[in-house]
Amino acid sequence: MSRLVRGRAPGREFDIEFWQKLGPARILEAAWDVVVTAAAVRGISEDQLRLQRSVTKLERGRRKVPGSAATR
Repeated sequence: MSRLVRGRAPGREFDIEFWQKLGPARILEAAWDVVVTAAAVRGISEDQLRLQRSVTKLERGRRKVPGSAATR
C-alpha cells in the first residue's frame, strides 16, 4: 500500500487500514522490531530483552461503617 499526501496533514484512516490488513502476527513482528531497534540504540542486546512480570497482592483493609455502632 502507498499513499501520496499533499497539503494538509492526512487523517488516520490509511494507517488503520494498513495495519488491519497486515494482521496480528505481522503487527506483533513489527512491534518487536521496534523494541529491538530501540534497545540497540541504547546498547542493549536482543538476548537481554524479555517480558517483565510483577506480582502484587492487594488486600482490602477493614474499615468501620460511618455513623453506626460496631458491626458484628
